[in-house]
Amino acid sequence: EEVHDLERKYAVLYQPLFDKRFEIINAIYEPTEEECEWKPDEEDEISEELKEKAKVEDEKKDEEKEDPKGIPEFWLTVFKNVDLLSDMVQEHDEPILKHLKDIKVKFSDAGQPMSFVLEFHFEPNEYFTNEVLTKTYRMRSEPDDSDPFSFDGPEIM
Repeated sequence: EEVHDLERKYAVLYQPLFDKRFEIINAIYEPTEEECEWKPDEEDEISEELKEKAKVEDEKKDEEKEDPKGIPEFWLTVFKNVDLLSDMVQEHDEPILKHLKDIKVKFSDAGQPMSFVLEFHFEPNEYFTNEVLTKTYRMRSEPDDSDPFSFDGPEIM
């Protein structure tokens, strides 16, 4: 339960970053060139060969399209590139996920049973009329009395 309390605490602290991400993805806010500049640490320095390759690929992309606003298909790209999620995304899901604008996590209040709600915010689309779809997860953080040594931490019920 302490971990859940920390997740709630940091969700509030991270909210301004999540809001900024939403604005950038959905073309509400256009970051400046300076904000887009990556400031690498010594460990993060990329070889000159890779930098040159990236530069050439960027030039090709610039030639292919005009400057898009926001980040088209951001959440679909995330779902397809995160190992934990990629196997869940099926071909028939992709057209729907192209309309996904934001995902929010709402944690249960202090003193309430441990749970969280995922809110999937969609732009108007031809697949359904709801703008927000939700999924609620309830969690158990106590070991099973019949097998207390099998407890590995909180689990989704």
